[in-house]
Amino acid sequence: DTLRLTGPLVALSTLVEGRYKVLPGLSIAARGDRLTYSTITGTRATNTWEAITWRAEAGVAYSVRRNIVLKTSLQRNRRDGGRVRRDSLVAAQVLYWF
Repeated sequence: DTLRLTGPLVALSTLVEGRYKVLPGLSIAARGDRLTYSTITGTRATNTWEAITWRAEAGVAYSVRRNIVLKTSLQRNRRDGGRVRRDSLVAAQVLYWF
């Protein structure tokens, strides 16, 4: 199977995110992004260089004190190929500074 590249390999990323302060010390945030790739042509087929990837994430942050912030978020991932096609991740974080 011979692979011929007629142009450069291109990746394109799109990202949208926002944050909203609900109350003093409490905020919510969301982010979504997509990563796409150019196509490549082999002797048997034309396909994308890598699997297209989508990601969505939402989170909450609460400021306990001025120097202590608690955060939690949920991230959902999806790919058009590969061994793992869908994935969900939960994260928690404590920020402390002095």
